[in-house]
Amino acid sequence: MNEIVRRAAPWWGNFAVPESQCAAFDVGPLEIRALRQPRQWVIAVERNLALTDRILVRIPVDWQEPRSTATVSRVMSRATQETLRVQPVLPDRPLVVSPPPRFAIASRETVVLYVRIPVWIRLFSGDPPALVREMPSVRMRDTWSGPTPKEGELGYAGEEHDFPSPDELPLAPHHAVCSVRVSNRAPVFLPIEEMRIPLPQLSLYSDSASRLWTSPVSLEREPDNDLAALHVSEEPPAEAQGTARISEPRLQLERSRIVRVFGSLLRPHREENP
Repeated sequence: MNEIVRRAAPWWGNFAVPESQCAAFDVGPLEIRALRQPRQWVIAVERNLALTDRILVRIPVDWQEPRSTATVSRVMSRATQETLRVQPVLPDRPLVVSPPPRFAIASRETVVLYVRIPVWIRLFSGDPPALVREMPSVRMRDTWSGPTPKEGELGYAGEEHDFPSPDELPLAPHHAVCSVRVSNRAPVFLPIEEMRIPLPQLSLYSDSASRLWTSPVSLEREPDNDLAALHVSEEPPAEAQGTARISEPRLQLERSRIVRVFGSLLRPHREENP
């Protein structure tokens, strides 16, 4: 049996786990232990939010009784198979990003904002792959985005307020980056209170450096209304080199549509409010 110890990306892929052995995947704050038994997989998951940059994959490791803080699940089958597939995937709801106060795009300007997204992780077993477990790397806060309690949708709240590129600030291993191109066609500057990014409709890519990227998104604000044209590209982001698609969208992709994406209070202003 070949021992696997991996301390750098990619932390995903197919791994051989012998029967009665355990595989360990530490990715950012997430600790996953997967024990293969003859008729079941036992999956223990814990989070340590103090650790954000670590990658450590080990097969085999000794199985230890999970602590009381762990979430443990058991998935039964007639017989387990050796192959365990680990796959990053985007979250199952839109992401609501709230820029800092008085954040705006200048008139007739186009800028690119880079939004970091904590991925979820799926475990599959066998051939054809059967889903064993799906878990978020970070539990994001729920939020409601819409003009009224009845009009809108449930999403996740983004935690960052700056938008550096991966070249300016390295990505954590459990983060994917979404490039959002915002075009302001109006003759006045455009304040942005919030943006909604349709994560379930985006693909996930890996580049040649094993960094994770989503499908690029563009938002174009016309000068004469409160709506924006949302477009999801069919191509990987231009900033990423040597990309490969590693997960498909959760939902059927609408490449273009007209949406209210910037929040109900967005208006092009000629002067700032006091």
